[in-house]
Parts: sequence; structure tokens; C-alpha cells
Amino acid sequence: ALPISCRTRSCITASSRSALACSNGARPRARSAAKPSPSAAWREEPEVQGRVEEARGQRERGPSPANQTKFRKKTSNQKAKEEYEEVQSKRAKKREEALKRKQEMEEAQRLYKQRKMESYKILCKRTKKGQPKLNLQMEYLLQKIQQKT
Repeated sequence: ALPISCRTRSCITASSRSALACSNGARPRARSAAKPSPSAAWREEPEVQGRVEEARGQRERGPSPANQTKFRKKTSNQKAKEEYEEVQSKRAKKREEALKRKQEMEEAQRLYKQRKMESYKILCKRTKKGQPKLNLQMEYLLQKIQQKT
């Protein structure tokens, strides 16, 4: 129902129902908060009331941050900054992988040199006359065979 424009019945006509169309210049009557209009009766249901309040809260707050970034276009500076960060992260990953590979290679080389030195020490031993010590060579070969099996 539309608000009644003034307190007199003479102003209430079909054409003068708005607050601005009062013939005698009386102030419009304020709508009473105690009586809800019949068109707003559906808002009184608790289920609908919650949804209405949520919608009001969203309108007051504006779009959520997730939606803002989703729909907002990025500036060229933001795009450049993101590309730079991506390139930097890729470079950092490559650097870490290369460092890891290098450490593994160094460890493998150190172990190889250590084994080589041990076998060299065993095989290069000589007698006083300069002949190789065959018993040490035989022990070395026996150890090698036992490690394989």
C-alpha cells in the first residue's frame, strides 16, 4: 500500500497518492514501523530473512577480495611483476637442482678416488728387490670376487 500523503481525506485521490502531490501542502505522514506491508510479509520468514541479511551484508561490504581480483584487469606493472617473480622462481629452482647435482657428483668422485687409492696402495707394494707382492694381489682379487657375490 502506498503512503497516505496527508491527514485529510480530501487529499486522498487516485492521482494524489504520492507524497509530492498533496493539494493543501500538508506534510506527508511517516510510515509506521509496527505494521509491515503485505508485500513484505515473505521477508518475515526466518529462512528468507537470513538470505536477505546476507545480501545486505554483501552489498555493504562490496565484492569479496577473491571476486575483486578475479574480475579486475591487471595493470601492465602487475603483469610485469608477476612475470618477473615467475622467472625468478624458475631460476632459483634450476640453481638449487644444479647445486644438488654438483654435490652428488663431488661425493661420487670422492668415493671413487678413495677406492682407487686403496686398490693402488695394495697393488703397488713391492718386495726389497722390486718385485710385486703377489699375495696382496691375490687377496685383492679375492675381495673383489667376494663383493660381487
